[in-house]
Amino acid sequence: MAQVNADKTKIIHGQRKLKRGFQHWMIKFPSSQDARDIGPIEYAYSRMARDAGVDMPETHLFHTKKRGYFGTKRFDRQGDRRVHMHSLSGLIHADHRHPSLDYDTILRVVMVLTKNILEVERAYALACFNALAHNRDDHAKNFSFLLNDENAWIFAPAYDLTFSYGPAGEQSTMVMGEGKNPGVEHLQALGKKHGLKRAPEILAMVRAAASRWRRHADAANVSAKSVKEIAERICT
Repeated sequence: MAQVNADKTKIIHGQRKLKRGFQHWMIKFPSSQDARDIGPIEYAYSRMARDAGVDMPETHLFHTKKRGYFGTKRFDRQGDRRVHMHSLSGLIHADHRHPSLDYDTILRVVMVLTKNILEVERAYALACFNALAHNRDDHAKNFSFLLNDENAWIFAPAYDLTFSYGPAGEQSTMVMGEGKNPGVEHLQALGKKHGLKRAPEILAMVRAAASRWRRHADAANVSAKSVKEIAERICT
């Protein structure tokens, strides 16, 4: 947790009272098991997701002499005020440690809770992105809802989007029952089942953004090795 100023040149560690001109951010530090360029990869994914029409908070790659660190502005804060947030895992008691969800279920929950087809479309865009961009760590804690100022639930902006492998290499959240190789046909079926008229447009936008992976990777200085590995897994 950190406070970051507007031009991203100053960082204050911790969750103390917000200093004038600063905003609450989360900056991620890699574990010993992470790739050296994990920060640039996640930043490239945030760019690609935004390009795909996925609702994303502001992100930034913080550079040091040794490496780049991925940061994201906290969407559960408005100044020093906490915004009420509830994870999908806690809401429906879904075990995030084991594959237990299908995007079909997620879209149904979004509709029941928000009663807004636009929120369902946002969730569908995220489903398309995760499946096609090989973000397979899409477990139940990586989806959340916010209670807005009108006391209405909305689907939270996307977070933890990066290249990843799920349990046994499969998608943590299935797409219409498919976890091993979810693809375009499964996403089309998902959109059709939920009556999303914009599903073809949303899916096409995500596919187009995924095809521009190398452009986003170059902008984030992702290593050539990682660019190649990820390009071989992304489905367009």
